[in-house]
Order: sequence, then C-alpha cells, then structure tokens
Amino acid sequence: METNNLSWNLSKILDREPYAAIILNTPIDPVEETIYSFWKKASFRATVDGGTDRWKEFVGESEDIPDPDLISGDFDSVTQETLSYYKSRGISSIVHTPDQDFTDFTKCLIEIKKRRQDLKSFFVHVQHSGRLDQIFGNIETLFHAKTILGSDSSIYLVNSNSISWLLNPGESRIEYIPNKNKTYVGLIPIGTPIDSISTTGLRWNLDNGRLAFGELVSTSNEVDGNGLMIIKTSGDLLLNIRGMGI
Repeated sequence: METNNLSWNLSKILDREPYAAIILNTPIDPVEETIYSFWKKASFRATVDGGTDRWKEFVGESEDIPDPDLISGDFDSVTQETLSYYKSRGISSIVHTPDQDFTDFTKCLIEIKKRRQDLKSFFVHVQHSGRLDQIFGNIETLFHAKTILGSDSSIYLVNSNSISWLLNPGESRIEYIPNKNKTYVGLIPIGTPIDSISTTGLRWNLDNGRLAFGELVSTSNEVDGNGLMIIKTSGDLLLNIRGMGI
C-alpha cells in the first residue's frame, strides 16, 4: 500500500493553496467574519441544493459578497425562488444533478472538477449536527473524493470551531497554535480497521495500536498543547479536531 508523509499548519490552512469553498444544506456558522473570509478567499465557490437557500438568507442584502460560481443538486430542497434569483444575477452554472446513487455533495465535487481541474483543496462548510444519515453521507464523500479529485487532492469538512479530513496511510504532521480552550481530537477508523497507529502530541497517545469499531476508537482525545501532532497510520483514518476551525 502506498504511504505518504504530509504536513499541515492549521493556522494557515486556507493559505496553503487555491481552494474551492462549498456550502452544504446545514446551518451556516453564525460567525460572519469567519465565513465571509472563507468565502471571499476561495478561487471557486459552490452551493449545494438547499445550502443555496441558506447562503442567500445568510448573505442578505450584502453586495460585496461574491455570488456562487456553481449551484448544483437534485433540487429537492432549494426553492425555485432562490434559483430564479441567482439566474437573474447572471449565474449560468446552475446544474441539476438527479442521479440518486450519489449524494448532492459528491455530485458537486464532480461538477467542480469538470470546471477547475487545477484545484487541489476543497473546504466544505458543514455542521456536525442534525441528521445522522447526512453526517455519514458527508463522510462517505471523503472516500469518493479520492477517485473524483485524485489522490493528490485534499477535502476538509469545516466550520469556525472544527475541522475534519481523511488522513491517508503514512505519517501526518499537524501544527497548530495552542489556545486556552480544550481542543478535542477524534481518530476514527471509519472505513476499515486500522491495524497500526502511533501518535505523539496527544493527551492519550497510541503506540502501534489498533483501531476498529467493536474494539477501540479514540474519541474525546485531546492535544497536549505543544503545538504539534504526529499521526502514523497504516490505513485511511478520519481525523476530527474540535476547538480549532477555519
């Protein structure tokens, strides 16, 4: 199995490289300054189905906020009023994606890839609350993304207080700025068991341990506050960090 050695600096993650910003159909983070900055700095912007309604309501009358470059979905939740509004503003990429074998989120990535093959980073605003099936659907898309976007791309589920992404086999170094608030870490073997995982920089580190549902899953772990986590994993691992976001 191919392994990778990769590094991230969470305080500068939006400056890492040009990225796409995606709004899903979940409540939008109330921290306006954070969300507007995330949206404005993006090289490509997309809203997914009912997320388009939420974005329109969130932006309100603000004229300095860029419109989406793409609106997509099976359109079972977005209102026709909202679609007509954005059509009237000259948005030509309003794409109906009716295929029910994939989530609207997955299909949105396919549409973005058609338009911007150069992009390697994708930040998806989402709240991890509400319908559990939608949460798992979002996680499943992280696995589809490897095929859709390529193994050299990264996709993150984010809001102002959390960030989650899929770590590939190998060593991942994650730098962060320590803060006074607790920062929780979840190491989730969501696809298949992780036969070998070792960590440093956590309150409860693992030393060549095994993670699997029904055996051990590392939830509610914490950073040790030294500014660096190192995670070595033999398989795909869902990393969730709460207490740090975009």
